[in-house]
Order: sequence, then structure tokens, then C-alpha cells
Amino acid sequence: MSLLQTNNAKYIYQYFKNKGWTCEAIAGMLGNMQAESGIIADIAERGGGDGFGLVQWTPRSKLINWATSLKLDYKQLDAQCQRIQWELENAQQYYTTAAYPLTFKQYTKSTQDPAYLALVFLNNYERPLNPNQPIRGTYANNWYNLLANRHDNNASKPAVTTTYTVKSGDTLSAIAKQYNTTVATLQAINNIKDANKIYVNQVLTINTQTSESYTVKSGDTLSAIAKQYNTTVAKLQTLNSIKDVNKIYVNQILKLR
Repeated sequence: MSLLQTNNAKYIYQYFKNKGWTCEAIAGMLGNMQAESGIIADIAERGGGDGFGLVQWTPRSKLINWATSLKLDYKQLDAQCQRIQWELENAQQYYTTAAYPLTFKQYTKSTQDPAYLALVFLNNYERPLNPNQPIRGTYANNWYNLLANRHDNNASKPAVTTTYTVKSGDTLSAIAKQYNTTVATLQAINNIKDANKIYVNQVLTINTQTSESYTVKSGDTLSAIAKQYNTTVAKLQTLNSIKDVNKIYVNQILKLR
């Protein structure tokens, strides 16, 4: 990354932090911006397509017409940040999917792993023809480590990094369960395109939460999780900003303490 790209990332980080986004959500978005535009605002789509800007708005007229109506320079970083915030506030561009059920607002408040949130943003906001791009999760973790830990002492740490050497008979899902993480996160961190293709003696990087957490599995209820970890439903609701106790979802990462 050049000095310009790093400075752009710092500006974007601070802009959205001031808007109430979590460090993890911003990092997830930055991971996508790095893949889309190299975090350069005044850049057209590579290969001559109609995309433009940080997130490669397509058609670019969506960005240009909106900015022009507000007398903003659509090529500028601040204008494009304003556009993304406007999309959040006006339910534009981001569409929740079954695989990644976070709404846009939930995404901005999420403290799940930055690598996982990069995949959420990829599938729900960017929606490219080829969504199998786990490298964006790697980029997201890199930005989190560079920006969140340096600029926000109150940021939840992304992970304590450990490694796991694949053994005969292992599956990515079993490893994810063992370390209380998700397959999507492991794919993102280790740049694994096909979850069914891991090999014996492959060394996987694994992020383990620094604070106690739990990844929701199919059939879980908040009351059962609370009982399992000797806490209360009310406390879990408070820690995780859950309004409806009956609405938790698979792969949601809950803070326990």
C-alpha cells in the first residue's frame, strides 16, 4: 500500500468511526475497497467497465448524479464516504442475503471478526459475479490490526493468532467448531477458495477471540447459551445489542463477558 492509500484508509476509518460504525465493520469494508479500487477514490473500473470510486459504483452515474445534486465532487474521498453513509440511512445498495443475514445497520454495529464481515460486505453490498474472494477477509484483518488497535484503545481486539496443522480426516467445519469460529472466517484468513479442499500438514492461521465469545449454531437459543455459560439472557442482550431474544442467527458471534 502506498502512503496515499494508507492515508485514505485512515480517513475512511475515522469518518465512519465518527458515524458510529464499529472498527470491525469499517475494516471489513476497507478489505473490499482494497480489492475494488486499491482505496483510491478517483479511479475508474479496470478493464474499461462502468464502475467508479472506492467501491466501484456501477453504473457510475449512481454516484455522479447523487453527488452533483448535492454540489459535491464525486471524485473526492469525503463525497464517496458521504454516499456510503447515505446508502445506509436510505436503505440503498446493500441487500441482506440468506447466507449473510446481517442488515446494513446490523453490519455497521457488528463486532464479529473483520474477515467474516468482509465477506458479508462482499456478498450483500458489492455482489460481484465471482463472490469467492476470501482474500478480502485477509485485507480486512490487516486493516483492523493497523488502524483499530492503533487508534482506538477501546476496540475489541480482533484475535489472538494461533495455528493449526491439518490432520488426516480433518474438515474445515470441524476445525471451525473446535476453535469456536466459522468456516467463512477460516477461509478468509487463510485465502481458501474451496472449503472442501484442505490438505494434510496444511498450516491454518486461526484467530481466537481475546474476550470470551460464542458462535451461534443451528438450533441454539439465547436462553440455552446463557445457561451454558452461567450468565443471563438479559446480559447477553445488553452485550450484543439484541432487542428480540428470539432473533439470533447461525454464525453470529456473541460476546459472553
